[in-house]
Amino acid sequence: MQIGSHYFRVCRELLSPKPDGKRVMRFYYNPRRVEDLSFDKSMIGLMVNGSIPWERSLVSQFTNSKTTDKRQFGDATYVVYRSIVGGDPYREGAKFLVYNPIYNRHDLDTPLHIVTCTKDFELQPEQSVFCSLKVGYNQIWASLLFLGGGPDVEPIPMELFPAFAQDIVRILQTADVTEEVTAGTINLPRLDK
Repeated sequence: MQIGSHYFRVCRELLSPKPDGKRVMRFYYNPRRVEDLSFDKSMIGLMVNGSIPWERSLVSQFTNSKTTDKRQFGDATYVVYRSIVGGDPYREGAKFLVYNPIYNRHDLDTPLHIVTCTKDFELQPEQSVFCSLKVGYNQIWASLLFLGGGPDVEPIPMELFPAFAQDIVRILQTADVTEEVTAGTINLPRLDK
């Protein structure tokens, strides 16, 4: 499967051909093939996005936003950003969290990642919330969806987000066959049949 400039071995037949590699897809891969994977659940709900480059996604995330404070989840420090509505610095929108290596020098293996939630993450675990963890992989990026909180669902394990971010990168590294494809040692199936 081509996603952006990368080719990945996936555990699923293609649904629709995208010869230019621009696609957003649910990523299926056997977690037993990935060494040092912390959580098998890292595979559930994993989406890979090749339609918008990671750098452009970061720029759009940080455009019209400002830092407000820092939050600690387990051993990880996140910088809290708040979007600015309509360019007015006094009209604040949704919050999002950024794992910044500058504030986490004890953990050099965890990639930069962004957490966005459908509701204010301070309300969790009192109210149920969806959170998305986004991680870059060269020019593309992947996201993992979490549901938690409220009276019926366990709280989202926000202190484990750094481990989930590492898992996402491990999965993509294991499935990445770009070098083999470009070297001609793997023949891709024809998509035009």
